[in-house]
Amino acid sequence: MILNYIFKIVEEYISRRTELIVQANKKDEDFGRITTNPLINIVKGNELNTRDLAFSSNETYFVSCAEMYHSERPHVLVWRMKQVAKKGKHYVAKLEIEGEFQDNEWLLCVDVHSTRINGMRCWMICAGSILGNLYVWKGPIEPKSKKWIFEECEFKKITLEDESIDARRAISKVKILKKRPEKCELILALNDVNTISNDKKKPSEIFYISLLLKAQEISIQQTRSIGVHDDWILSLDTRVNEEKTLIFSGSKDKTVRMWDLDNGTNILIGTLDDDASCVKVFEMNSKLMVAASCIDNSIVLWDISSGISGNFKMVHVGNHEDEVVWIDYQQKNGLLVSASKDNLIRFWDIQHKMWIREIDTDEILKQEEIALNQREFGLNYLRMVIVSPSNKYVLAIKKNKIVILRNFGRVWHFYQQLKFVEKNNKELFNKIYGKNLKQIVKHKSESEESLREIYAIIKERLLSSSGTWNPRKLGPLFVPSFVTFDESEINQKEYLTSVQSTYESYWYSVKNMFFKEPEMSWNFKLYLSTDLEEDVSNFIEITNNNHPHIILDDRKQSQLRFVLILDNVPTTFIPLLNAIEVEVESDRGDKDSLDFSDFAYFTKPKAIQVDRKKLISKNDLFESQASDFYYSECIFKIDGGYATEKFAAITIKKISLEFAETLNPMETKKKNIRRDLEIFEAFRKNFKYPLIQKITVQIGKGFKANLGKIGEEYLSSLIALEFIFTLIDVISMVGYPGDILTDPLGIFLYALGIIGFGLFTIMMFIIFFRYKSKSRGY
Repeated sequence: MILNYIFKIVEEYISRRTELIVQANKKDEDFGRITTNPLINIVKGNELNTRDLAFSSNETYFVSCAEMYHSERPHVLVWRMKQVAKKGKHYVAKLEIEGEFQDNEWLLCVDVHSTRINGMRCWMICAGSILGNLYVWKGPIEPKSKKWIFEECEFKKITLEDESIDARRAISKVKILKKRPEKCELILALNDVNTISNDKKKPSEIFYISLLLKAQEISIQQTRSIGVHDDWILSLDTRVNEEKTLIFSGSKDKTVRMWDLDNGTNILIGTLDDDASCVKVFEMNSKLMVAASCIDNSIVLWDISSGISGNFKMVHVGNHEDEVVWIDYQQKNGLLVSASKDNLIRFWDIQHKMWIREIDTDEILKQEEIALNQREFGLNYLRMVIVSPSNKYVLAIKKNKIVILRNFGRVWHFYQQLKFVEKNNKELFNKIYGKNLKQIVKHKSESEESLREIYAIIKERLLSSSGTWNPRKLGPLFVPSFVTFDESEINQKEYLTSVQSTYESYWYSVKNMFFKEPEMSWNFKLYLSTDLEEDVSNFIEITNNNHPHIILDDRKQSQLRFVLILDNVPTTFIPLLNAIEVEVESDRGDKDSLDFSDFAYFTKPKAIQVDRKKLISKNDLFESQASDFYYSECIFKIDGGYATEKFAAITIKKISLEFAETLNPMETKKKNIRRDLEIFEAFRKNFKYPLIQKITVQIGKGFKANLGKIGEEYLSSLIALEFIFTLIDVISMVGYPGDILTDPLGIFLYALGIIGFGLFTIMMFIIFFRYKSKSRGY
């Protein structure tokens, strides 16, 4: 009886303990999901596939259009962004077309515009149908609240029936050119919907139409054809400035083209291996870039800043596992966003040509227990992804669902880190929090300027009474961008040193940056200089497999200078990389392990190109790199005996990586570090060891160096000759009985004395220059 009672107590204790452990683990899982969960909301407004989305310029509203059931009146839905972001499920307006319509007149595309009509701010929505009709709605905007007023909005149906256009061609894309008040200019993509069943295929056309907007009237002012593609136009984008209006198109004919609206010319930007599914134009580092996705799963990029036809170099950004259907650009984060038929959304770091975040929309729908409408036919994949104008949100379409995601920007990343500090480092949080830092961050727009403002606020709140501040306190706040805001190498290294002492905050930050293991390759560039002067150093790259050859001017120099520049390494991993050790050996047996560590951050406003085979100055060396990089320097000592050689051979024997022990998951005793290990292993394995050929150092050049070499090689002989000649001269002057200047033998002995004096002078010069070289540290 007693034993049964004891067993029952023990069983209850074990059961309760197990339940607590499960709850704790679930809490940890939930916490991890909350911190990295990209989802804000999922909304549904239509029964069938949503076809297109468009944002208002101020991001207050977005509009969607969709396929329709039989006899369902075509319409667009208007959503209020703030309401949707707060888990609102319903649209604020449903705008239906008026009058007669045909069955299955799907609306394929939509765009939004705001303008002034008679001094009043108005909204306007344009949608194109599968039957070639253009539908326009417009209404007033309330001046104070900025809300759109939908009651008694105006509606216009425009049918394009002139001889230059066939009305049966679908309006598959519409873009509004936001230029002038009381006028609306549109660019349309017109495609033949009968292409599949009709051999007489009509060319796909880019079409221009301008509308005149009055208080109670919408009328056509002008129409004209811009140009044609040989096959369906799948994507349109525009670039409008004061000088010109450019149109960019991608087509099933595998081409990406740029059209000048004003003069009607077009330029072939590039040809892909398959259909160009989406085209996006944007500005990056003051350059005009065009990105394109392709149904061969790839994403490519062109720099078109030069504007020269046929001279654009195509750069491959990366791939999905299936067809890439849409791309967009986060201007303020510098990230390209892509959606694919593999139902993945990827965020691409264009500079490093790698994706850094991946979102599985199927997994999101499954976690939210949201089922897709199984009555819909086909298209069970992502249709598009669009970034909001402020970069705060990313919206994706899958069937009839609109998935609203976070922006994943650097301000959002800092906000996540701030929540971690609030929980784990109360003292620091109280110092930097003040009255409103969390609220300031939460409402900041996504941009580098916003993050700089936050950095300035934190720095000001960390100032001591004497006006100084300790950047080591920033460690628990680890935001990689922070190190790029301070040009002081001391402050950079203090900050990174502090990061290396905060394992939890570092890996918390990394996991919020990388939702999946990084897949980029990284390495380093190594440069050699024979000049030790800081400002006049001449370098040559030795990691480019071009048989590096460099000249050592000073024969008595005993040191060489190396600069290592990290290539393609995200700032996120700099604290983790403690050092790169390079073992160097010369053919005379000199050995040393060069420990490249304390990597300093360097940035510059503009990069230039240099010839890697030529010697370049340190300034030019840094200018030739990417806009942001890290570097470290080391000195290699060589044998002084090289002074008598023509060449020295320097060989890189071994390269090894050293990681910060305090951040290395393989060295820590902390638990639950599976994700840390996965990311760490991916970063470590992605390192590409450079193949460095034997380096040839030529000892001296020109007449001066050769003369020095001769003097060095025959210095002992010169000393002996000088001693003999001087001895003969002394003997002749003391013991010669005749007139030394008249007797031939005397003249000969006198000449030997002069030669001896000359040799003595040369020897003194050699000794003087040797002493001077040693005093400089060579």
